[in-house]
Amino acid sequence: SETSSTTEILVKLDGQMGSTGYRILKDRTSSKRPSQQGRTIQSVIEAVSLMSIHSITIGHTNKNTGVGWYLSRVILRP
Repeated sequence: SETSSTTEILVKLDGQMGSTGYRILKDRTSSKRPSQQGRTIQSVIEAVSLMSIHSITIGHTNKNTGVGWYLSRVILRP
């Protein structure tokens, strides 16, 4: 069974010119798993220009019942 130590965080950006598709977030400042409680992560997603972003979808891969996590904010930078 999956636990928080194997859960991956996924993100998808949709914009005027297309979508990134789902990408696994990797923390570029730490080797710890991004899904650990209390963590702040910094991740880089390389993609073709999407122009203006219309939506962001964020989720996780853990399918166990009752599993959830807290997301406080997302900051996007070009």
